[in-house]
Amino acid sequence: MDNHFHLLLEVPDREELEPLDEEGLLEVLPLLYDEETVEGVRRELERARLAGDERWHKEILDRYEKRRGDLAHFMKALKLRVSCYMNKRLGRVGTLWEERYKSVLIEDSEAALLTVAAYIDLN
Repeated sequence: MDNHFHLLLEVPDREELEPLDEEGLLEVLPLLYDEETVEGVRRELERARLAGDERWHKEILDRYEKRRGDLAHFMKALKLRVSCYMNKRLGRVGTLWEERYKSVLIEDSEAALLTVAAYIDLN
């Protein structure tokens, strides 16, 4: 598939996620961002804490909290990062995929999950 891809993802229910705290944020950020970005967020959180500015500290956490469980945000970031990487690697510009992403909700059954997984595998 040279112009699209398939993913089978389980998106967490945002209502069931524990609220994001500073420690939790700094634990997951390295999975998503480079070391420089993570260090910048750590320093910003520290400055807010040292200033005693709870509102600022909460705004930083909320910036990342609103992204959790958001499939649209995840797909946008994923496609952007892959596009930038491939464009740099191949010396090209522009998008890599034909269309915007589409999502399909899969009913909560093993048969449905296996059917979709087989479809992806056959592609």
